[in-house]
Amino acid sequence: MSGVASSRLGDAREKTKPTGWDRTRLGVLVPLGVVVAVAIICIVVAALTSAQRADDVALERERQLLTRAIVTHGEWSLLRLKNVAQSNNSVSADDINQSSAIAQPRIRAWLAPLGDHDVALLFDSSGALVYSQSGQNASDAGLMAVAIAQAQTIVEFMRGRAALMPDGVMRLLGGDPSMRHGGVSETVFLLNILDRLTLVTAVPISETATAPPPLLLTVRSIDSNVLTGIGDRLQLANLRMIGQAVPDVDIKPGG
Repeated sequence: MSGVASSRLGDAREKTKPTGWDRTRLGVLVPLGVVVAVAIICIVVAALTSAQRADDVALERERQLLTRAIVTHGEWSLLRLKNVAQSNNSVSADDINQSSAIAQPRIRAWLAPLGDHDVALLFDSSGALVYSQSGQNASDAGLMAVAIAQAQTIVEFMRGRAALMPDGVMRLLGGDPSMRHGGVSETVFLLNILDRLTLVTAVPISETATAPPPLLLTVRSIDSNVLTGIGDRLQLANLRMIGQAVPDVDIKPGG
């Protein structure tokens, strides 16, 4: 009887032991599961990386489009200023330097077409402000004072009296100050005035024999209306300066 029980116990132990095939199969399935898991992770990472790369490419493209639109705006402002500066109504550098008070009516008539800019400023050869006029933002009393202060630092730089460009100002168009014009060249600067992205455009006025030429500067804000127009053309929604509130958008039911 005990022999039979021992025999059965032995059979049971043998059945509980994994066979060679079971061990082999287990050894294959475990690495295979690891490989599948790693493959899934790689696919997810690749998808995320691809999406991130696509976002980066789209962002860079939008940045280039926006930069090109702002440069185009600067080119328009520079061309407009040059056309006015070289018009038949222009006042000579000698009159600006020697008799600016007497020439005020002529200067006013000459620069009247620049009313589509926020501010127009005329500096004589010494860097003194001899004429200023408000344009499309004439109701903004604080703009004129800030614009004059910023323009004076730019004039100092363009005259070569300051080695470094003023803080917060970047050159959008034009080269380095030219010795041929006494440190002056046609230039468009980009800066922030009163939390507005602003173009300051400067051109020299004719030539003088003994002094640098006078400078005509305009200030034009790239305001919300301009940014909205750029955004519409480039299909960039809610384009605005950082810090400005997002405009309310009416959402129609079912839209």
